Order: sequence, then structure tokens, then C-alpha cells
Amino acid sequence: MPGKMSQNVALKNRKLFWSILKVSVAMLLSVVTLVCLLIYLFMPSFYRTQQRNQYEALLTENLSVLTNSESVGTEIQAMMDILARTQAGFSIFDEDMILVFEYIPVDVNFNLYLGIEDLLTEENEFSIRDVDFSSNDEMQMAQPTILNFNYQTNNGYRTVQVRIPNQPLSDARDVILSIFPIASGIALIFAFLISIIFSHWVVKPINSIQKITMSMANFETDALIPVVNNNEIGELSHGINYLFEQLKTSINALEKEIHRVRDGENRKIDFLQTVSHEMKTPLASANALIEGIRYKIPPYGDNPDYYLEECQNFLSKAITLTKESLRLAEFGREQSEIFSLQLAIEQCVSSYSVIILSKQMTLSTEIPENIMLATNRNLFEKVISNLYANTIYHNNDMGMIEINYDNGFLTFFNTCTSLNVEKIHELFAPLTIANQVENSTGIGLYIVKQLLQQLKVPFQFAPAENKMGMNFTLDLTNIIKTERKRSNDINS
Repeated sequence: MPGKMSQNVALKNRKLFWSILKVSVAMLLSVVTLVCLLIYLFMPSFYRTQQRNQYEALLTENLSVLTNSESVGTEIQAMMDILARTQAGFSIFDEDMILVFEYIPVDVNFNLYLGIEDLLTEENEFSIRDVDFSSNDEMQMAQPTILNFNYQTNNGYRTVQVRIPNQPLSDARDVILSIFPIASGIALIFAFLISIIFSHWVVKPINSIQKITMSMANFETDALIPVVNNNEIGELSHGINYLFEQLKTSINALEKEIHRVRDGENRKIDFLQTVSHEMKTPLASANALIEGIRYKIPPYGDNPDYYLEECQNFLSKAITLTKESLRLAEFGREQSEIFSLQLAIEQCVSSYSVIILSKQMTLSTEIPENIMLATNRNLFEKVISNLYANTIYHNNDMGMIEINYDNGFLTFFNTCTSLNVEKIHELFAPLTIANQVENSTGIGLYIVKQLLQQLKVPFQFAPAENKMGMNFTLDLTNIIKTERKRSNDINS
């Protein structure tokens, strides 16, 4: 499969190369053809306009010489001096458009002057000779550009008609037609070279992206595309890297959530299995007591009221185990809310006030009014209730209970025999002998541990320092919403 895929990639690369080659050749040939065509079509017009402008500027520059001419001869001589360095012919007309003088350049070595011999006479009269130029094919094919220029002299109003030769224009057009095949061949060579360089520049990062994306598909940790520039390919590489990082983050979070849910479900299953097994004892004991009373088997038949009460105790314990297992199955369904820590403690304490009085215990609570928590209230109150019940049932007679809050930590203290680490570990396992006392199901601290893990509240259960007893400390820093009085004091 990888070999076949690499062949497909190579084939795609060749297709891309030939596509770039075709586009490059077509573009360069089109540019060369278009340039030659534009020059061929528009150069005559631009050339003629430029020539007219140049000759008009030349005549305008020497206008003062023409206007100050004292005679026709000096006027003609001035015009010939002005156009001496050009191949242009000219004709001078008077204000009635009667030809005064005409100059026709035949070639470089011979010029024909009409009336030039009359310039030497004293009368300065001109005679125009008729000359046949029909045999001069080159002059007829030149099609000169005509420029009419008006000026005023001492001899009257004049119009000069300048005939600008266009032979260089014809030569230039012939050169353009002859150079077009050469330019096309050079364009083909450049197109081939440019296509090779450009295709390599384009295909190389695409190949790199394709290879690394295959590694990304296998979720290799170091599969990242190097971003070497800030063009579109670089932005694409950056986007793919970002997508891969987000995908890895989502997958890791999903795996953690799956493990968390799986562990929670496994703990619930273990708990329910343990509870089911443990419920056999009180139910079997209650059943045995009922049978003994029913058939009047000694000593059950001798004192049925006493054993009926024992039977009721066994059944009450089984009912309590059932309720606790059902509550554990519902953990985590409630939503988070904001509530007062002091009010939650007071509600819990008030429900156990009769037991505190009956056992002559001393209770001390120091909870500020300004502590607000943001968490699952039902689960948190269940934790408080179980911890408070634990401090009562495992306390000494006429003992002490203290509930204190200090800098984000809530501590439950009761006077009892200090426990070692192994004993403390056993207390958090469900239904062990270590955590079972009279009127207790043996799953109180196990449920507390499960609830605190659900609430993400760290805790510690350890012997109290400088006191005879145990401390159960909750770290509430992650769920404290605000401390209203303290913030108000700071703002004031």
C-alpha cells in the first residue's frame, strides 16, 4: 500500500510538472507574440507621430531664422540648413499655395534641386522644372510622412510641406517579422527552464506535506510540517499543524474522559457487588430470626420482642445499604451552582444537634460568612454530612468536634485515637471491618472519597497536630467562587 501510494504521488508530481510546463510555454509564447504583434501594428503610428513632433520642434526652434529672412534665397538657404542633416524633402508655398521651391532628396550621393540655379541671379526669380520621378520605385514605396508648417517672413506668408521618409520604419517591421521565430525559440527554452525550477519549488513542499500528513494519520508525536515561509503553502502547513495539535488535544482529553468514566463505572460496579454481597448477612440474619420466632425455637421463641427488634435493625441496615447504592449511582448528574459555605455547614450541623446533646459533645464552628462556593451543591452537602456524621460516630464520649475554615482549607476535627497510615487507608475501602461501628453501614468514608473525586476537591485525613484526634481537611481553593467581604474591603 505505501509503495502504491508513492507511485501515485510520483505520477501526480509528473502531471503537475507537465501542467506547469504547458502553462509556462503558453504564457511566454503568448507574451512574445503579443509584444511583437503590438510593435508591428502600433509602431508605425507612434513612429510617424514622433517624427512629426521632432521635425515640428526643429522648425519651431529655428523659426526666428526663417522669419528674419531678407529674401527668398536666404529663406530657402535657411530651410535647407535646418533640414540638412535629415533625409527629408520639402516644398515651400506662398500664401496662395503656389509652389515657390521644392527639394527632393534622391539618395545619399545625389540631390535634385529645382530652381536652385536661379538663386544666383540678381532678380532672385525661381523657375520650376518638371522632373519625372516615376522610375524611382523606392521613393514611391517609402510613403513619407507629411508635415505642414506655417510661418511668416518678410516676403509674405509661407507654408512649408516637409516629407519625412519612412524607410527606417519599413526596415524595422521587416526586422520584427524576421526576429519573431528566434524570440519564440528563446521563449520555449526559458519556459522549459522556468517550469523545471517552478515545479520543483511547488512540488517539494507538497511532497513534504503529503509525507508528514501520512505520519499524522498514524498519530506520530513528532509529525509536524516545517513552516519555512509565509506564503500560502506556509499558511497551509501552519493550519495542518494547528489542526493536528487540536486533534491530539481532543483525543487525549477524550481518552482521559473515557478512562475517568470507565474508572468511575468500575468503582460503582465494585461497590454494588460489595454491597450486594454485604447485604446477604443482614438479610440472612433477619430471615433466621424470623424463622426462630415463628417456630418458637429457643432462645428466639422465649423473647420474641427482643429478637424482632434485632431483626428490624438488620433490615434497616439492608435498607440503608440499598439507599446508599442508589445515591452513588446518581452521582454527577446535578449541575454546579453558587452557594454559601457557612449556610451549608449550619444546615448539616442542625440535623445532628440531638445526637450532639445526647452524647454531651462540644461543637465549635468558625466559618466566615463571605465564602461562596461554585460546585455541585447536593454532592458537596453529602460530603459535609458524611464527614460530620463520621466525627460524631468515631468520637470519644463527651469529646470535642471542631469545624474550621482557614485560607481555602476546611477542616473537621474530632477527639479520638490517632490512626496509622495503614488503618487510614482501610477506612476508605467499602465495607471493611475497620470502618464499621454500631449503627453504621461502613461505606461513609468510601462515599466521601468518591464524591470528592467527582468534585475534584483534594483532601487529607491525618492525625491532628498538638491534639489527640484526627483531622479531615478539604482543599476548597478550586471551587471557591468569591470572598465578598474581603473583595469589598480591598475595593474600599
